Amino acid sequence: MGAWSAVLVGEQAGRRFTCLRRRPGASRGQGLVEYGLILAGIALVAAVTLVFFGDLVAGALEIIATLIDQATT
Repeated sequence: MGAWSAVLVGEQAGRRFTCLRRRPGASRGQGLVEYGLILAGIALVAAVTLVFFGDLVAGALEIIATLIDQATT
């Protein structure tokens, strides 16, 4: 198999797989979907974190509020 025949085989394979390539306008909404998935992931992590550490955070905020109240009176 010569070099030219390998090039021709590669071109034929390229033509066959053009249907798998994305169309120019097909990726317009992809960025919005990715940002939505990232936002959903962050919200899920925040919710799980609050479930496990909610009491600890509430205690820390109560201490901070008490210190602020003592400092202002």
